Amino acid sequence: MSMKLRSKPVLVGALIAVGLGIALAVGLRGGHRTTPGAGQPPAPVPRGDGGVTRAFERFADRCLAGDPSAGCSHAAAVLLGRFAIAEGRFSVKARRLVRICAKATPPRRCSQKHALLADLSTLEAAVRKYASKVKAAYDVSPIAPSSVGPRGSPRGTLTGSVVQTDRTWVCNRPVRVDSVRVTITPNTPRHQGVGIRLDAGCTGTIASIHVVTSIGDGVDVHAAHDLTIDGGSIVCNGRAAEAHQDGIQATAGANVVFRRVTVDCRTANNSGFFVNAIPGSPAVPHRILFLDGHIGPTLGSTVFIARHQTASGVANSVLCRSRYTTFRTGPNARAINRGNSFPRKC
Repeated sequence: MSMKLRSKPVLVGALIAVGLGIALAVGLRGGHRTTPGAGQPPAPVPRGDGGVTRAFERFADRCLAGDPSAGCSHAAAVLLGRFAIAEGRFSVKARRLVRICAKATPPRRCSQKHALLADLSTLEAAVRKYASKVKAAYDVSPIAPSSVGPRGSPRGTLTGSVVQTDRTWVCNRPVRVDSVRVTITPNTPRHQGVGIRLDAGCTGTIASIHVVTSIGDGVDVHAAHDLTIDGGSIVCNGRAAEAHQDGIQATAGANVVFRRVTVDCRTANNSGFFVNAIPGSPAVPHRILFLDGHIGPTLGSTVFIARHQTASGVANSVLCRSRYTTFRTGPNARAINRGNSFPRKC
């Protein structure tokens, strides 16, 4: 498993936002961009917003005009999913900037901190404004941008049940699955040591999961979005010598909910439920939740919600005591810890 915490945050991601406030404010005055007059160059598209402004302008020209084209409802759902990811990233950049500039010897460019924070705030407000315009025209739920096929049509939804042994099950498409059962034995190749990987394009529902692993993590959340797992169990009954094992590990993704899941990972040397971005990755986990479940003891922490995530945590669950901590959070991390019980013995 990858190294868990960022070792050296950088300022570059936040500094690219300088000067965007005015451009975005101008872009928000109308529903979409106006066509420049003859001989007049088009207005520059702001940089540093992850391309959401240009995406909104294209969508507005196609789907918010007087005669929307076919496929606009799906395009609206994809665009709303992209907006949700972008808003979370701007929020993380702002917090990172505050932390870096609070150091005893901050970088010289921290003299621009207030302007940078104002620009990031404007970016967040712009994304919310764009989203409100889309929602006003289309009654759809956000979906992951990566869950569309090569020509913009939704990929086929996977249904039924999955059963496999000694091979990671990778979810990378829309699902409406009854159950997923994966067994990872000690004979499994190391690169197949994770039970389930929820990857880009994975969205929908899985009624239940049942994972038994003797090597690595039970479930890895990579870039899944708008996914609910509605029950099941994860058991770790061994681990590889070099493994940094979690019952559930989330390093990216958004709106992924584990509900009524039991995690029994006594061999895990990190955590039963771990949420934190991969160092250096622009993808930050957003709203990764563990609800109404049970997490047993581990050799590290029962729950570990680190700094680089947003709106993630555990609620209404039973959390057993582990070797070091029961509910661990990273420095300045904001984690959901609500309605949980912490029994002395499990």
